[in-house]
Amino acid sequence: MPNRISIFLSLILLSSSLLAQNSDTIARPPFIYSRDFKAILDSSQDKNSGLAYQKILTRFLDNDSMLTNSETLALMIGFTENPHFKPLDDMEKETEIFDHNKKGEFYDAINKSRSFLQNHPLSLLVLREISFAYNRLSYVYAKDGKFDSSITYKDSSIYFMSLNDKIMEAMIYSGKGKTPETAIFSLGLADGEYFIPNVGYKIEKKDADWNKQGDFMEIIKAETNDMSTTDFYFNIQHAKLKIDDEQADELTTKILTKSEKKAAEKAKKEEKAKKEKDQKDLKKKEKEQKDKEEKDQKDLKKKEKEQKEKEDKEKKKLEKEQKDLKDKEDKEKRKLEKEQQKKGQSNASIPSISDQDTSTPAVAPSAPVQQ
Repeated sequence: MPNRISIFLSLILLSSSLLAQNSDTIARPPFIYSRDFKAILDSSQDKNSGLAYQKILTRFLDNDSMLTNSETLALMIGFTENPHFKPLDDMEKETEIFDHNKKGEFYDAINKSRSFLQNHPLSLLVLREISFAYNRLSYVYAKDGKFDSSITYKDSSIYFMSLNDKIMEAMIYSGKGKTPETAIFSLGLADGEYFIPNVGYKIEKKDADWNKQGDFMEIIKAETNDMSTTDFYFNIQHAKLKIDDEQADELTTKILTKSEKKAAEKAKKEEKAKKEKDQKDLKKKEKEQKDKEEKDQKDLKKKEKEQKEKEDKEKKKLEKEQKDLKDKEDKEKRKLEKEQQKKGQSNASIPSISDQDTSTPAVAPSAPVQQ
């Protein structure tokens, strides 16, 4: 599946390049966050709308092949108003599921994924991880000759990967991701970090910043298939708002007097600047800590490798010495047997006393006595 998505992304990036070369053509993204997010969100909450969240969710879970990328994007935007959408908590639980698969605990990964997807059906990482877990267990069942279970688990793997692909394609549809103005819509705080490996690219560096519209973005420098690096922008403004709880701040300021509002707005700006600085500092510390952990892990692996090579060398040396000793013993044993055999043959050539004739010689009859 990642190969198909990677090809799809490459085609989109190529088409963007071709449009840019034609001066008579103005490339306009199908979705602009600052222009369209609020309108789509309102439609998703309207039960009579064609973009009503529950209607599209039902089609999504039924794996409807007619579901369009724009409808899936509307579904993702609609989920931002779901009370279960708690970006920081969600990211922690997603990481737990990822760790289960990393440790080979596939049953735990499936059980936790199913529970999580009940209230978070659009989780990009969990849809991928549950598909992976089902796929691995399918091979285990096939190896054990349990082909019915193997087929069932394989079907589940395909189903969840198909849902994962729908989310991926909607993200690709939402923007090219090559500039802050065409950032890719990312439902969760770290979905951009899951998106990049899904298309076959490698993450080089992660950062965060605001675009000109004031939307908060995650910026990922990725190594592409041709070994070059490209910056990809992911819009996570909606997720950041849930963390900052700015809506509650806005509600509070409505009851203040005009002068109080100005003071509150100033304090809010200062608080926002402080939070943003703290976030940047935190990300910097996290990066430094991660780099340190990666270095320590690399050093540990190197030491483990050297220790293993040393143990293997000692083992081979001991095995050789044991083999040489055994060969020597076998040689001595054969030599001794040969000497004993030779000695036995030598003794057999000399008649023994028992073999000699020891019977009394016959006495000739004497002449008859004359009377």
